[in-house]
Amino acid sequence: MQILFAFLLVVPFNNRFAETDDLQRNVWFAALLLALGAVACFIAPTAYHRIRFREFDKERLVLTANRLAVVGLACLATALSASAFFVTGFVFSDRATAVVTAIAAGTIGGLWFALPLLRKVSDHS
Repeated sequence: MQILFAFLLVVPFNNRFAETDDLQRNVWFAALLLALGAVACFIAPTAYHRIRFREFDKERLVLTANRLAVVGLACLATALSASAFFVTGFVFSDRATAVVTAIAAGTIGGLWFALPLLRKVSDHS
């Protein structure tokens, strides 16, 4: 996650970044912000725990950490898909970009969200 963020930070300093079109730059910027959001969400529970240590707030900490993790996963999933779009669109055709992005988003969405949600639904049946 931090490596993705670092990659996205250095992209505009590459000489070929000037060759990107408006859509590619917008998707790059969205991926950058989403990666930043993912990093913030995944690191926040550690800061929360350090600040609230030994204040008997474990239930709230766990609930908050879980919510932040889900939001972080959504941000990371979208950032990864947007990054796949950006890189594929820069190197290959629009058709290849659409296919790769759809596969990336579908795979991540399926494994990270659909699979556990389907299990949750089946447990409550």
